[in-house]
Amino acid sequence: MRLLDPSQEPLPETIWCEYCGGGCEIRGGVPDFSGSSKPPSLWYVYFRGDGCEYQRFCPFLFEYFATAKFFCAIYEIKPKCCWEFDREECEFLQKDVARERAERSRVSGS
Repeated sequence: MRLLDPSQEPLPETIWCEYCGGGCEIRGGVPDFSGSSKPPSLWYVYFRGDGCEYQRFCPFLFEYFATAKFFCAIYEIKPKCCWEFDREECEFLQKDVARERAERSRVSGS
């Protein structure tokens, strides 16, 4: 999704991603931006996880027209770690989130 495209550009339907935004949590570490352009230094701070103490998700993750679906605003120049995030890792994280929710429900229901 590119922000300069028409405002009603549909989200792609041909990939495995469900646009939940879960893969765009800030994990920390040094981001590796490939290509010839160098991003602003503040971007490195955010991707390391130092941008805001309470910032859980990437600041470049945008919601698509209040649909609870999310897209990357810097998709074409995003760091290597984002490009490497794949379906297998996504499925693992979804199962982990489901397990944590079930555990919280069990604890709060007792």
